[in-house]
Amino acid sequence: MTRLLLQKAATLLQQADQARRSQRWGEAAKQTLQALKAALRAFLLFHDVPLSEHASLRRYWQCAVPLASNLALFANRTENLEKLAMALSDGQVLRVAEREAVLAAWYVARNTLHTVLSELPASIWLNQQ
Repeated sequence: MTRLLLQKAATLLQQADQARRSQRWGEAAKQTLQALKAALRAFLLFHDVPLSEHASLRRYWQCAVPLASNLALFANRTENLEKLAMALSDGQVLRVAEREAVLAAWYVARNTLHTVLSELPASIWLNQQ
């Protein structure tokens, strides 16, 4: 299950990147959020920390950071991502600030996935890269 979630996170990040390059910011925000949750959930499952896939992103971070302190670098940078993804799915008109927030969240999600991969044994994700 951990490997599948890592694969899902990587795929979602690729899709989010394609969406943002096509100016589909709502889709990019949603996929970035899903990628973050998938990466963190994989990490938590590996450490036998059960957490619902419907838990808030904040809860994911609260469970993951004590297991890998270097994840704390990213935790505070995605506080508004869930709200932003919800607002953009409602067709809210984007300002530059929202586009920048989606882009910044994408980079945080990418860096989170790379950090999670570095924290897990290579045998779990060897075919990921």
